[in-house]
Amino acid sequence: MTLACRAATPEETAGPAPEPGRPASGADEWRLTLPAAALRGTPRLRPWRPGDRIVPFGMEGRKKISDLLRESAVPARERPDVLLVEDDEGPLWLVGLARAERTRLLPSTATAVTLLVRDPSAGGTDGE
Repeated sequence: MTLACRAATPEETAGPAPEPGRPASGADEWRLTLPAAALRGTPRLRPWRPGDRIVPFGMEGRKKISDLLRESAVPARERPDVLLVEDDEGPLWLVGLARAERTRLLPSTATAVTLLVRDPSAGGTDGE
């Protein structure tokens, strides 16, 4: 899987994004739009690790990612394959499952970026 970061389009910032991000053009590509000011350093893609915590969208406190996976009914055999996008401040997005509260787009958001997670082996186009 690869991670790309680009300026968000007006369409991406026009409405509220669904909580976990969304498939962009199929199950092999995911998209999350967030305020550019929410990024601290360069975003990175990696597998989640035991002990990772995120402040889920709509919450104030941190939650263990292992608990989110269990509550989301992700089968135990699939959990090691779940990917996390983080920056220097910590987790931003559990790809396809949960986004951090700090990624919330507000009417006052001046500039936004879109993170794209793609499976390069799936083919498809790079229409972004």
